[in-house]
Amino acid sequence: MNRNIISPEKGTKALFGIFAAALLAALPLRAYQLIFLIDPKTGFYAERNFTVILLYALLVLAGAAFMFLSFFPKKMPFGGAVQDSKGFAVLSFLIAVSLIIDAGIQTSEIFAKLTSTDVTGYAMSQDSASLFGSDTLPVFARILFAAISCIYFAILGFNYCGIIYDVSQFKLLALGPLAWVIVRLIADFMWKINYRNISDLFLEMFMLAALMFFFMSFARISSKVNTETSHRKLYAFGFIGSLLSLMLSVPRLVLIVIGQSERVAKDFTFSLADFLIGVFVIYYLFANIKSQGTSNTSQVEEIK
Repeated sequence: MNRNIISPEKGTKALFGIFAAALLAALPLRAYQLIFLIDPKTGFYAERNFTVILLYALLVLAGAAFMFLSFFPKKMPFGGAVQDSKGFAVLSFLIAVSLIIDAGIQTSEIFAKLTSTDVTGYAMSQDSASLFGSDTLPVFARILFAAISCIYFAILGFNYCGIIYDVSQFKLLALGPLAWVIVRLIADFMWKINYRNISDLFLEMFMLAALMFFFMSFARISSKVNTETSHRKLYAFGFIGSLLSLMLSVPRLVLIVIGQSERVAKDFTFSLADFLIGVFVIYYLFANIKSQGTSNTSQVEEIK
């Protein structure tokens, strides 16, 4: 099959066009489900209708299109890394703050376990024993890697400001966001419930899986390690991860803003970090293509 039938220009336009169309279609569908179909107390579907199958079909088709358009064309303008951008600097610093907030929320939940005991001391010992059990270790890991990720995004912010010129020297810190996502994915798998019955959990797992591959490729590119095959993965999984993170975050945020926060499931509240990372990912992909297209020394990645 001729892999040159899709030109680099058409391929990139199709990627962003499909992303925009899928997001515009998915947001109202998801908002409708939160308001009318999902029980906010349990997160389960109180009832199902055609929108459930329609949303899943939309996401599957969009994901397949992202994978095809990222890997199939022989030439695509993927390569390099975005540099010196005030917009990225602001986003990076905001993500760093949101990760601290995430760590604070997880810490408060652990503290709540410690303080929810009776005066006899028996409950205290029981809670202390479970505090370091297999179900809470991912929480401690999430706090640790959120702190490491915060440092890394702060460094990225300084890099985009032009204060730090060689971000590739922070190779270990670059793995922080990847580890943070992996720990969250592990915690989701450890839920003692059929995750297919809770749409928020089901969709979040796919979001985290996509972001895992994105941050793996992002770490390689920013650290300048094995970048040859990383750009196509960066785009394929970046589009999927950004679409899912924005689709999950924006309807929750809208419901909170309009005073309908009670419709948001307790265990799946709005995450500022997920929202900002979704914005960061799609902005990064767009800026990378734009910078490659306007640069005189731009390189076109080619699969031979």
